Amino acid sequence: MNSPETTYETPEGYYDEPFIFIYNANSLSNGQNAPGQYVAMDPAVGEFILRRVVGIQNVVNPSGGQIQIQDQNLKYLESLPVYANNTDEIAVAPEQPYRPTGAIRFDLYDVLVAI
Repeated sequence: MNSPETTYETPEGYYDEPFIFIYNANSLSNGQNAPGQYVAMDPAVGEFILRRVVGIQNVVNPSGGQIQIQDQNLKYLESLPVYANNTDEIAVAPEQPYRPTGAIRFDLYDVLVAI
C-alpha cells in the first residue's frame, strides 16, 4: 500500500533558507578521540534547524569512526555514537533547532582527517 507523499511546510512565523555551517578539523590528531567539539551558531543567521550532517568520513575513520551529536539542551540525539561505515551523511529526524547564540556540539571517535 502506498502512503501519500507529504511536502515539508515551514512552520508559521518562520522562513526557510538553506544555510551551512562548516567544521574545521585541522587541529585534531589522527587516531585519537575528540569529545566536546562544536560549531558555534551565527547570531546574525537566527535560529538554525539541523536536518542533516555531511562529510563525516572527512573527520573520522571511515572504517569504524563514530560521531555523536547533541541537541541544544546538550542531550545526545542517539543513545550510542553513529558509525561512519559506508556513509558520509546522517539525516537528523526529527530536525533539531539551535539557538542563535548556541552551538552544535558533538563527539568524534577515531579521528582520521582527510587530506
